[in-house]
Parts: sequence; structure tokens; C-alpha cells
Amino acid sequence: MATDQETVDANSTLGLKRNMLSRYAKKWHLRENYKMTQQERDALLDELYGVLALRTPEAWEKQDIWRYLDSLPNCWYVKPMTFGYGKSGVPDILACLDGKFVSIEVKRHGKGATATQKRRMAEVSAAGGTAFWGTADKVIAELTAWIKTQNAEHLYIPKIRFCDDK
Repeated sequence: MATDQETVDANSTLGLKRNMLSRYAKKWHLRENYKMTQQERDALLDELYGVLALRTPEAWEKQDIWRYLDSLPNCWYVKPMTFGYGKSGVPDILACLDGKFVSIEVKRHGKGATATQKRRMAEVSAAGGTAFWGTADKVIAELTAWIKTQNAEHLYIPKIRFCDDK
């Protein structure tokens, strides 16, 4: 018989993941009828969540750029998800920075923009916007330099500290 908490958990995305991981834990770690304490079970589930939450190298680059954009004043951005619909080659980030349109195509180290992405960046530039592409380090450096050239006195370049900095 399911408890109220299990019923609530089963109706949420997190609950579905927890139930799947719970079945995994029972299958692999409870073969000899070993009774886990709630603390041991939670530790196992946290470990399994970490395994499932692995991200691509590009996702880490995007996160650094999002942090940078969040630190800027007068900046609004969106992360479009086309899911196979609409135009192909849509940039990973579309932003309005102090009234100026900016598109950002994020790449991991060693990868370049595809022909379609280059065509979209050319279209953005032709329409009066500014397009950037590359790794987080490259994009942040280019954006910082671009902001300085825009003669926008009310924009400032913040000093950012990421978690891995000392």
C-alpha cells in the first residue's frame, strides 16, 4: 500500500526519477535481503542522481555564459529550444543587451560553428545584431570587449568569481 508521500512523489518528475532509482537500488543493492536504513537509502539515491545528472561539456560552457549575462545590468536573454521545429542553426542564447540584439552560439573546446550556424550568424549581423560564438572564455572576453566599445556609460564590467576560482 502506497503512503501519501509516495503518491505525491509519483505524480512529480522528481518522484518518477526517485521511484526509478529506488527500483534500481532494490534490484542491485538488496539482493541478499539487506535492510537499508533511510539514511543509507537517501545516500544511495543522491549518488545515483549524480550519475544521471552528468552534463555535456557544452552545458558547462553555457552555464558560465549564463552567469556572466546574469551579472550584467540591462541584460535580458533567452535560451531557445526548437526541438526540431522552426529554423535550424538557431543560436543557443538570444540576448538584448542595453537595447542591442546579441546572439551567442556556444561551443565546447575544439569544436567550431557549423555552416548553418555561420549562415545564421551572418543573418543576425546583416539585420544589425551582433553574433558571438565559441567557448565560454572566448565569448565572455569578446562580449566584454564589445561592451567597452559600445560607449554605454551605464554598463559596467563586473568582476565575476566562479565556484572553481580561488
